[in-house]
Amino acid sequence: MLHTNNTIININQQEKSIDVVEYKNQRVLTFKMIDELHQRVEGTAGRIFRDNRNRFTEGKHFINLEKSQNDEIRLLEIPNRGITLITEAGYLMIAKSLTDDLAWQVQDVLVECYFKVKQAPITKELSRMDLIQLAMQAEQENQELRALNTEQVKVITEQKDVIETQQDFIDNAFKLHDTMSVDYYCKLITTKHDNFGAVKFRSLMKISGRFVMNNDTSQYMPNQEMITTGQMEYKVKSPYVDDNGVEHEHSQIRITKKGARTLYAICKKYKKFFKLNENETKGYQYKPMSERREFLNSLLVD
Repeated sequence: MLHTNNTIININQQEKSIDVVEYKNQRVLTFKMIDELHQRVEGTAGRIFRDNRNRFTEGKHFINLEKSQNDEIRLLEIPNRGITLITEAGYLMIAKSLTDDLAWQVQDVLVECYFKVKQAPITKELSRMDLIQLAMQAEQENQELRALNTEQVKVITEQKDVIETQQDFIDNAFKLHDTMSVDYYCKLITTKHDNFGAVKFRSLMKISGRFVMNNDTSQYMPNQEMITTGQMEYKVKSPYVDDNGVEHEHSQIRITKKGARTLYAICKKYKKFFKLNENETKGYQYKPMSERREFLNSLLVD
């Protein structure tokens, strides 16, 4: 099966998001991706491939997929004409024809940071008791979200209108929990006047630099300051292997009482951000921090 997600690479001291495309546990590229990374006219990589087709070996340098194989792919649509995926060996063949300074740098970054995948740690087979324990942990987390409808939280909610500030309401809620998940926290601070959705909250944290990419897992985690100051916790649980033999790491960001008060103030400060649509905020987490600050400053509440 072919999988895609995102990773960050650094070219000319600029961070760039690139789709990670894997087919049968092997990282590959499309012609379009090669053209974009090398800043070449669309069709350049495909032309180099076709002009030197007799030098490329199917299975070693490239993989052809047909439209009928679309069921094997997630997040990537195969056109009617099919698609050609380029392996690391095939990419190096194409890169021989791209000899400018940028090409040398892109080639080095792709080999080191894209194609070179760290070997996954050996995961022991989970016993029946391990599976039961994981299921219980998952159920406990789900109960947090359902707790908003429990009698305990209902009592606090009934007091919400008479409590002086929303932060006092947060303090009361933490009498029930030591830490909270992002989804639960966002439900807690949302009112009829302010809708602080979890998706936009995570986006704000990424753009402001409070969430950073963990290059080992390709997942976002709190930055070091958020962890060392006790505002957030980052919990990594036992990895598991899916039906396709692919290992996944189960991690979760937790917000502490200290972090809850600070983050609520930030959400109020940038509440205009939560009213923007996805296209207005998309991609800002990959821009230089100076541009991110300028963007956020433009959204400050008067």
